[in-house]
Amino acid sequence: MDRRAFLSNVGAFSAVSALDSKIAFSAALPSETGSILHEDARSVRFSDREIAVPDTGWKLWLDRSAAWKEDTIYLPDDVHLDRIPTNPPTGGWNALSHAQGLSVTLPATAEQFFWGIDGFRPYKDEYKFETTDDEVKNGAYYGVSWWWREVSIPASFQGQRLLLHIRGARQRAEVYLNQQLVGYSIMEELPFECDLTKAAIPGAKNILAIRITNPGGRLDWVDNVRINWGGIEFQKSHGFGGLDRAMMISAHGKARVADTWVLNTPIPKKVVAYAEVENASRSDIDGVVRFSVLAGIGRRTLATVDVPAKIGAGSTAEVQAPITANSAEVWDLETPRVYRLRTEWLPNGLKVSEARETDFGFRWITTEGIGKNAIFRLNGRRIRIYTSISWGFWALNGLFPSMELAEKEVRVAQQFKLNTLNFHRNLGKEDVLYVQDRLGVMRCLEPGGGAQAFAPVKDGKDSARRYMEAKIVGMIRSFRSHPSVVHYIIQNETTLDPNSKRLADVFTVMQKADPSRTIVGNDGFVMRSPQAWTEPYSSEIHKSGPKATIDGGAGGWWVDHTGHFSDVWQDTYYNSPDDFYFRTPIQGEIVEWGEMKGAASIDNHTSVLANIAKYGGHSYDLLDHQEMLQPMRSFSMAGAFVPLFPRRKSCFFRSDAEHTNRGDNLWRTSASAMKTIWLPSVDGSPRPWRITPDWSITSGTSRPIPRAFPTA
Repeated sequence: MDRRAFLSNVGAFSAVSALDSKIAFSAALPSETGSILHEDARSVRFSDREIAVPDTGWKLWLDRSAAWKEDTIYLPDDVHLDRIPTNPPTGGWNALSHAQGLSVTLPATAEQFFWGIDGFRPYKDEYKFETTDDEVKNGAYYGVSWWWREVSIPASFQGQRLLLHIRGARQRAEVYLNQQLVGYSIMEELPFECDLTKAAIPGAKNILAIRITNPGGRLDWVDNVRINWGGIEFQKSHGFGGLDRAMMISAHGKARVADTWVLNTPIPKKVVAYAEVENASRSDIDGVVRFSVLAGIGRRTLATVDVPAKIGAGSTAEVQAPITANSAEVWDLETPRVYRLRTEWLPNGLKVSEARETDFGFRWITTEGIGKNAIFRLNGRRIRIYTSISWGFWALNGLFPSMELAEKEVRVAQQFKLNTLNFHRNLGKEDVLYVQDRLGVMRCLEPGGGAQAFAPVKDGKDSARRYMEAKIVGMIRSFRSHPSVVHYIIQNETTLDPNSKRLADVFTVMQKADPSRTIVGNDGFVMRSPQAWTEPYSSEIHKSGPKATIDGGAGGWWVDHTGHFSDVWQDTYYNSPDDFYFRTPIQGEIVEWGEMKGAASIDNHTSVLANIAKYGGHSYDLLDHQEMLQPMRSFSMAGAFVPLFPRRKSCFFRSDAEHTNRGDNLWRTSASAMKTIWLPSVDGSPRPWRITPDWSITSGTSRPIPRAFPTA
């Protein structure tokens, strides 16, 4: 069956099945008021002197003639801007005029606005089912796109060191200010900085232009393949090209607090505060690093610690200190209290010259009883983790969530009674974690393709390993202060050697960046692939035996992915307290039943299309939703179905109030009036169907299918 026939069948039967749905999912929609996220909501403040680069007012232009396939690609350790060639737009810098391009608001991708601009082509190593579902075509734009806008830099920033903070881009980002190359990153969706000092003109208008190159990628969940480009290979991630929102420009002196973060300890109200102080001058400097815990809007100081420090010329020093705030409240699922760490640099211990702030929470989560009675504890009490995976294919642009969607994901998870979510085979997103910190929902982080960090080197090339190690460390450094982050996963459903030195090196690198959290090497199928994992503040790597079984042997973290063929709950799964589908005799290991599946609600294509229109009418999957909606509309307009589907959105859900207002008589009259209807068969051809007295639909062969209407 080709894709068009499939969509037609799905569309028609979705409309039928919607009649008997109990609106379980409409109740899960988040409130439109009381939003946590807003334009100024950020977990990190880079300086006391900073300005926002607006999300609005950007221009986007596809430079379809630009050469890119033979470019040399630079991994983070290889980036030296003075050695990287400048790539101006085709036609010169004047091509980035106000009259050129499309006006866009971040976050955005080229695919959001130009899906299919180069036609629709067969997928090739981009889609899991590309060999069996060849009706589906790829419309992603592979190539160069330019993103630019005017930026006003205050005159008061004159003489300061200026840094641009970009929260995420994919894939390659070349950043220009006033036609000068100021930044470069190949690390998809991770934050990076650009030094604007030499190119900026404070007190005047500046042109910020970012050249994004999308070399291709995956449009599914597969994350274990690589792309070859520019003489190196690295993990092939989601195949979109674009930018995240919330860019900032900060001003600094010769010294600055380049980073500050918080790691929790087994004593919930005691944390360790860290700072990296950077000295860009040619002389050593002495001073004091001051850590302060601030509470609430009033920024009340709960605790302060001063640490003397000496920073060598042209170098960066790490400073740390334990800090306890006995009056603080712990971060917990019901009381998600978020505090702020303010880190200041006082040269010669006198006046504050630099500062940086980050959000955090007082809490402790760990495993306990490994080998005896293994459990999770949060702040001393036992908890179970109930989670779901999020693949990171965000609506509209495919890559980054809007503020509304970031918050909606977390609120809906709560309404489904989940206490955790997983970033699955894809990097975390700052806006989502900001919300989870404040709603008391935990999060597991996974880089996507993490196994490439310990995969064997091929042909003497280790670029894929270096790329993935930089990606994993970048993920940890970006999100380690968030109290909602509970553990790291190296790879979903991987094959690993627990005794591999390279794997041990990956654990070491990760624990150097954050020793305070659990790290799980293999999140899935431990009965067919070994396990390796570490506990907080322990260098011991727990390793599975020769082969784990249903009775254990996974080294303390047993996990199986168990999606049942039915996709939905069946009563046969539970017979008694000692006889049910997910029962385990394992006591001494953490037991994780993963990817158990579940029946999804029908996509409300009418609502999706309305939201796409609300946000400008552009989305990478716009055509898919239109194609799915059309057969539903045709079906609902057929004969006696019209009263049951007065509006297209009625195909997807009916509220109890609407049902009551219209009355049961309408249901009986309409149903009894229908004798034969024509629906597409498996091969796409029309076939007669009829309504039977027991309110189920049967085909001409009287083969029953799921009930279409409520029992009278």
